[in-house]
Amino acid sequence: MVEPLTVRLNVGKLYAVDAPDAFTAREDFDIELQNMGESVHVHLRFDEELSRGARLPEVNHYVKSDESRRVGVRVSTHQSPIEGELTVASGYGSESDYVHVTIAAAESNTDETTGETEDQEASNTDSGSVLTRGWEWVQARGDTKSEIGGIAAVSGLALVALVVAVVIAMIVPDSLTVLLVGTVLGMVVAVALGLLLNILDN
Repeated sequence: MVEPLTVRLNVGKLYAVDAPDAFTAREDFDIELQNMGESVHVHLRFDEELSRGARLPEVNHYVKSDESRRVGVRVSTHQSPIEGELTVASGYGSESDYVHVTIAAAESNTDETTGETEDQEASNTDSGSVLTRGWEWVQARGDTKSEIGGIAAVSGLALVALVVAVVIAMIVPDSLTVLLVGTVLGMVVAVALGLLLNILDN
């Protein structure tokens, strides 16, 4: 909560006004009139420059003896600081004091917005990297499975050829048959090796 702008009245003598030299606010604030003596009438006034950024609901106030009264000041939204002067007069102008008031510019959300944007971009980049790595992994798995499948197929073909050759050799055990079976088996193995090398190259 914003500290009030405190003005002390009747300090040391009747109608005396004791106000700070300067005051700064960024949002609505209060002017606290503290009466240290007899009841008194107080007049508050903003100059033209200060009136551009702050507004008083009332300018004339009556403060009873040994009491305090708060006057709310409404501050408008603006992009640059506004400086001006507050006049505090008591006893119908018998005594006056002046306060240099600065209404600071409203806080900007640019840094926060920029930070959120950068975080979002970083998150998107990280997500993209994860997805890319995941897709590459899937492709690698797919290629590996294809190679394994091709190798398995070639191995199966060679095994079938070997079994057929052994069966034929057992049924017809003569040298010509063995030679023929050996030739066929060699051709099958050569084809299988060629297919295997082609798969590995791809």
